Amino acid sequence: MLDASAEQLSRRFADKPAEKARVLQVLGDLYLTLHDFEGAAPVLSRFLDSADAGADPEARAHIQLDLAMVEFDRGNLESAQRLLTQAQHFWTTIRAAIAPNWSIADHSSRRSRAHTATCRRDSNPAPGTGRVGGVER
Repeated sequence: MLDASAEQLSRRFADKPAEKARVLQVLGDLYLTLHDFEGAAPVLSRFLDSADAGADPEARAHIQLDLAMVEFDRGNLESAQRLLTQAQHFWTTIRAAIAPNWSIADHSSRRSRAHTATCRRDSNPAPGTGRVGGVER
């Protein structure tokens, strides 16, 4: 159902790229809230690969963060790091120039903070498991 909605929304906002970015950002959040990482990946990736990705830099950074969480969950650590670095560039340069007292923590949703906490917890595996973040060491 969400996949069809994503396509429909993408078409509906085709001539409004900034609004499209915000709508896809919310849709990506919904996929992640439902723990549907595989459903989120193509929606988020398609947007980042499109010409519309530059229409709203803040939405793009949020989508990069969401896709980084997807890639981390999939075990694609290099891709996750690249996306996090790209998002961080926005938050540490562009956004910081606009609002110097703003921080990424102010922007993060509960789901993002919870996922980060889970990732940190997973990076300290139970003795003898040999696993870090779902990846064999």
